[in-house]
Amino acid sequence: MQRAACRVFFRELAVSDLIVGDTVVTPTCARCSTLFGVGELEEMEKRGRITRLMIHDSTGSLSIYTDADITLEPHVLLAFIGEVPVRHSGKGFFILCRNIREVATIVRENWILSTAIRTVERADLLRASDDIPEWKRRALEHYGDAKVDECVNGAVEAVQRLWQHYNMTAKDIILDFLSRAGTATRERLMEELNAKGLEGAWIEDVIDELIAEARCYEPELGSLALVHE
Repeated sequence: MQRAACRVFFRELAVSDLIVGDTVVTPTCARCSTLFGVGELEEMEKRGRITRLMIHDSTGSLSIYTDADITLEPHVLLAFIGEVPVRHSGKGFFILCRNIREVATIVRENWILSTAIRTVERADLLRASDDIPEWKRRALEHYGDAKVDECVNGAVEAVQRLWQHYNMTAKDIILDFLSRAGTATRERLMEELNAKGLEGAWIEDVIDELIAEARCYEPELGSLALVHE
């Protein structure tokens, strides 16, 4: 990443300490001068004209700073674009944000998925190519393969947690709807889930899981009902 806002999980950024020019280079070789992130607000502290925000993205927590005059409720979801100035007088960097806004849950979940994909893609490119720029070679020597593996595992864990959340939420919605409706077609269940922000081909797998767990059954082809004990 050179100019566009890169996506890096907070856990990976927290262990990043390699400075190349005016950019921070992470273990998977995201070259950060500008960062886009989404997370849940954990705490906020005003320091004169500067406000420090601690936010969490499901892999770790990160402090960002802003000079904007903002007042936020705890645990809101925030999206931000921040500059990543490096401290040339000493080791390290900080994240200075002027663009912060509250967002819906789906924005954070999309961010987790897209960031995980980019993390794995960067790692795959590093491992697949012998002809890499000097700054990437320097990063590999600095962090080592173990640190790259740690970042990839963190991305996989974040997606697994997201899947578990969606899976449990979808099951609860289906069971609640069937308890009120008695029976419903798969199409009607899909409409109900879509209306609550859950969509995708994997929902069919959730329905099949409920049948396999003997919590639902098909009284006739294409319709579903609860199994009553």
